[in-house]
Amino acid sequence: MNLNLTRQVKFSHIEPIVIFLLAPILLFLIFWNLGGYPTTSGWDEGLYLQFSQNLSHYGIYGTNNGGHFDILTPTGGTGPILTSSIALAFNLFGTSLFSARFVSTIFLIISIIGLYLLIREISNWQVACFSIFIYLVAGYESYDTLWMGRQVLGEVPSTAFLFLGLWGLIRVVKQKSLPTLIISLILLGLAVVSKNQLVWVLVPAMAVMTFWDLVLIKKDHWKVFLAP
Repeated sequence: MNLNLTRQVKFSHIEPIVIFLLAPILLFLIFWNLGGYPTTSGWDEGLYLQFSQNLSHYGIYGTNNGGHFDILTPTGGTGPILTSSIALAFNLFGTSLFSARFVSTIFLIISIIGLYLLIREISNWQVACFSIFIYLVAGYESYDTLWMGRQVLGEVPSTAFLFLGLWGLIRVVKQKSLPTLIISLILLGLAVVSKNQLVWVLVPAMAVMTFWDLVLIKKDHWKVFLAP
């Protein structure tokens, strides 16, 4: 066994230990005082909480204005995935801010897992572990990913599907698996449904990747990028 291979084997044994040590730190940051901090962030979170409460109590996906319901369409910024998940939590565990935010934090955990798998696929597990903390503090002032992920907002749920979808696309580029491609396309679609503004980033990015591969580097992966 050469020196490089020996190092890889040793590092592979360290990875689960590091993850085991990081997990309780992340869980503490995500769940500590979830129902009390942050306070309701204002218009957005209050609005989405109302959507979920209406769906849970009245079976109507819409807004309630003085007893009159205005039915929503899935074209709202935060789509029905988060809204319906929180409505289900209300039915199961009661209507509370903690119940709603607990659902949001599940999406935050999924997004962290997706980011880890994505970065690990294109780099290594050490960089993937470090990227988690960059992801959680990304933003400005107090408006970072961790702050958003503890609230009923659509950005973090969309990144959960986005990271997993992109991870799948990269695996398709490497392995050319049709089932993986289909699953990746579904995940990317769910990302856009969760936060429809994401389409303005995702579509141009896939178009650039398609052009880059088809015209410039000619690696015959352009169909994978064109598919989304």
